[in-house]
Amino acid sequence: MKTLVLLDVDGTIMPTRHPWTTVRLRSLQEFDLIVPPYAPTTVRVRPSVIKAINSWHAAGIDIRWLTSWGWRAPWLARAIGLPELELFYEPSPGEIFMYARSQRPWKRFAVSNAAEDDWEAGVRVIWIDDEPATGPTEYLEENLAAMHPNISEIRIVRPDEERGLTLKELRRAAALPGIEPPPGHSIGMRKAV
Repeated sequence: MKTLVLLDVDGTIMPTRHPWTTVRLRSLQEFDLIVPPYAPTTVRVRPSVIKAINSWHAAGIDIRWLTSWGWRAPWLARAIGLPELELFYEPSPGEIFMYARSQRPWKRFAVSNAAEDDWEAGVRVIWIDDEPATGPTEYLEENLAAMHPNISEIRIVRPDEERGLTLKELRRAAALPGIEPPPGHSIGMRKAV
């Protein structure tokens, strides 16, 4: 049975810091990111997240980006040491704006459309995303499984956007395909060269 991991970026791979919060994030590694034509920036990611995704990819798990980063996601992957991952769906900026204004989640429609139109056999889906607009996790898992018989199992993992993926959430995600994430975190921050 095929396992498909759908992966978000902001609030998932990279914790999203808000200026009015004081959450102290440990065990993050800094990476320089250059995405032409944008100005260079620094991103912070937990090494355990990179190790887990790389181990899933090496084990043959199909991992795809489901993020508003779109064409920029492969630039991020190269900068932080992830393999080339395909885009699951690339929304246009207008589509993201339209769905945000209407409170209708474009990602949920992308998953439903793929399940209905593209998947022929049973697929196990692990959807890792902090996006709350998709609705309550239990309801969404039940709804997608009931509406789409091609989804044999689904697990939605929702990290806290200010913390990003943690070891606990990586273990929850890995439990479905049966692959254990790397143990522990690297402590401290260091600059990647």
